[in-house]
Amino acid sequence: MHLDPALPMLMGILFLALLFGMLFRKIKQPSPIAYLLTGVLVGYLGITEDLVLFERLGHFGVVFLLFFIGMELSLESLLSSWRFAFLGTLFQIAASVGLVMLLGSMFAWPIARSVLLGFALSLSSTAMTMKLLEEEYSFESQTGKDVASILIFQDLAVIPMFFIIGLFSPEHSHAPHPLLQLLGAVLLLGLLWLAAAARSVKVSWLAVVFEDKELQVIAALSFSLGLAYVSGVFGLSTALGAFVAGMIISSLKATNWFHHSLVPFRIVFVAVFFVSIGLLVDLPFLFKEWTTIGLLVAVAFGVNTLINLLILRALGRSWEDSLVAAALLSQIGEFSFVLAAVGYKAKIISPYAYQLTVLTISFTILLTPLWVKMCQLSIRWLQSEAQAV
Repeated sequence: MHLDPALPMLMGILFLALLFGMLFRKIKQPSPIAYLLTGVLVGYLGITEDLVLFERLGHFGVVFLLFFIGMELSLESLLSSWRFAFLGTLFQIAASVGLVMLLGSMFAWPIARSVLLGFALSLSSTAMTMKLLEEEYSFESQTGKDVASILIFQDLAVIPMFFIIGLFSPEHSHAPHPLLQLLGAVLLLGLLWLAAAARSVKVSWLAVVFEDKELQVIAALSFSLGLAYVSGVFGLSTALGAFVAGMIISSLKATNWFHHSLVPFRIVFVAVFFVSIGLLVDLPFLFKEWTTIGLLVAVAFGVNTLINLLILRALGRSWEDSLVAAALLSQIGEFSFVLAAVGYKAKIISPYAYQLTVLTISFTILLTPLWVKMCQLSIRWLQSEAQAV
């Protein structure tokens, strides 16, 4: 009998993911951390001989991950507090880009690199933050609503970010025409607007799909891949198209059954995405540049927390709620990996800068639960000190 050489690789990855998952569940840490570390260990041990296969799985992983994230976010809740979320996101992006451009001027970075890295710094990890909200906080709390609405606007802000990065792409990188990207961005935003306007419409012609769970899965995945393909044709990220597809499905009341049918797929593709990110981590590079990476991670946490804290406080939230929300939003997220990959392919950032960026993003995701706990302990300490006085 012929034994597929990919089978031992998949067995090893699944075993390590299960082992790390059990360990991190025992210490009450989010599963994405376990999957990320699985990828790091798999890459170090050289289990993935067929890297092309896993790179392609990782590509589909990020597409479906963003699709499922889009399904978890509510356009209805966004519309109810859009001014707060819009202003918070706008100030966050402006502050991040401004800070990185100031840093870039000291090191003579090209403007394109500073803008790209500023964009990447301003985006939080929706997967990690939603997981923490699900396990530690209520989505109905003020903090939960604030964080969820800001996450939605951050993810939507990626659409103009891709357009702006496309303007900076050198001609030899074969970047898509900016007008094509602009048309694609308008199309995606238009689809979201239509979905928000028609969110109570019943899609009666899909009744046959409603009645069959197998067709539900096929329909959802077809829609996700279809819009991902359309987004790619217009020169935007396929992950962006999948994210918009998820938000459209989430906004239509008639399609609530998608959520139940796709839970197993969500688990698998979240794991695939984070394992594929872990595979990008170059441990020899990490050991060589650990001081630089550590400094970048500390700066990312400090800058993002401070920016979000000041913005949320200026928008009228209490110091305590603002600090908790800022800590939850302090890491760098999934779309930042996508932006970094686009910048690397367009030669906006060097291989060295790309690896630094990947490692910085990975470690901010890994350390988010610890950072949130530290901020919570700081709040309790300050409260106890205030009561003592």
